[in-house]
Amino acid sequence: MFTVQVIQAVIPEIINVNYNENGTMILTASNPSNGTLEYSIDNGLTWQSSNTFTNVPRNKVISIRVRVKNTSCVGFLEYFTFVIQNVITPNGDNINDIIDFRA
Repeated sequence: MFTVQVIQAVIPEIINVNYNENGTMILTASNPSNGTLEYSIDNGLTWQSSNTFTNVPRNKVISIRVRVKNTSCVGFLEYFTFVIQNVITPNGDNINDIIDFRA
């Protein structure tokens, strides 16, 4: 006779994304299971133990994933790396005084 206990997996959650215009992305994730976390910014194709990524492209949707190592319990977030140059000069000359994001 065997006894089996089924428990709900606790999925890590991405709680902060710090992206700068130099292309560096630093992820912060919750870790309720206290297991070793792995991170991915290519929708889970490749994984790494570091939460820091370099050469992340600008103005692109990044499919961020975080998981407990050797499990399939994955937290995810879609993040847009929005970078805009400072082109607004609100000085009242009617040139580049406002920005309009309407499509």
